[in-house]
Amino acid sequence: MVPLIIVACVAPSIATLQGNASKLLLLTETFFVMVVSRLLYGSLPPVGSMLLFIFLLGIFAVGAPGVPGGVVLSSLGIVVSTLGFDDAGTAMLIAIFALQDSFGTACNVTGDGALTLILTRFTEQHASPDSPLASPATGTDDAD
Repeated sequence: MVPLIIVACVAPSIATLQGNASKLLLLTETFFVMVVSRLLYGSLPPVGSMLLFIFLLGIFAVGAPGVPGGVVLSSLGIVVSTLGFDDAGTAMLIAIFALQDSFGTACNVTGDGALTLILTRFTEQHASPDSPLASPATGTDDAD
């Protein structure tokens, strides 16, 4: 059983802070921005613009967890302003992101579960028996 403290506090924190899909998104969206730019506009964006885009996208990825498609939709402003994409370019990015979004969700959920199990095992091995870390989550009210 997972201790109550992990269920109540640690698991939500992991879900917010641990975002493997955010890193995956950063890599894939950067790649697809370059592909879309090459296909639609005939050239790659300048290196300085791409570095600024990667930096800003990393900030947006941390700032928009839990919103389906939130990262790509919130980053459309930087796609347009930093890279100069028009409506066709942003539409292609949204379509590409929609294809890979479910894989990112699966990656995050699997990572959250794995980290919760690792922390549960750690608390089982290192918490003293009278510690609140050692009490399993029962899902019942003990006040009865």
